Amino acid sequence: MTAVVEYELADGIATITLNRPDDLNAVDLAVCDAMAETLSAFENDPRARVAVLTGRGRVFCAGADLKAFAAGDGPKIAGHRAGFGGFVRFPRTKPIIAAVNGHALAEPDLVYETARTLAEQIRAPAPLAVAATLRVARAAAEGVGEETAWRLNDELLADLFDTADAGEGQRAFVEKRRPAWTGR
Repeated sequence: MTAVVEYELADGIATITLNRPDDLNAVDLAVCDAMAETLSAFENDPRARVAVLTGRGRVFCAGADLKAFAAGDGPKIAGHRAGFGGFVRFPRTKPIIAAVNGHALAEPDLVYETARTLAEQIRAPAPLAVAATLRVARAAAEGVGEETAWRLNDELLADLFDTADAGEGQRAFVEKRRPAWTGR
């Protein structure tokens, strides 16, 4: 059986591909479960720093699979433990870039290459710093207020100073070389 969500990892960048091209990558319960499992593998792999999410075929994702909804799976799909698509409420600490093909405002021939270039730029900094930035951005988006966001930023920054990556960054700077981040 063909996987409805595919996962590949190269050079610290994961590629997560919706693989239901005949159904325009519409989200059914199998996609929700497979996406949640794939995101768990991505989050737990220290080699994976950033991901590009794309869809096989001519459309990124048509949304909910209405046939699955009509067959009675609607509540399971909409109320999935990881949110719609096994993605929306999944607790992520690593950035994911969507390479949206189909009906979207983008460079259709270059959508994956553009997302991959952005992923390479995100992969370069220390992974713990990227995760901390994502936490502050998420808190700000949730409307915690500027003072609370700054307090969270300061707490996370203090924690980062005590990591192995902080020492590696300082040594790499002094030695004029690229740092070898470990995520610890």
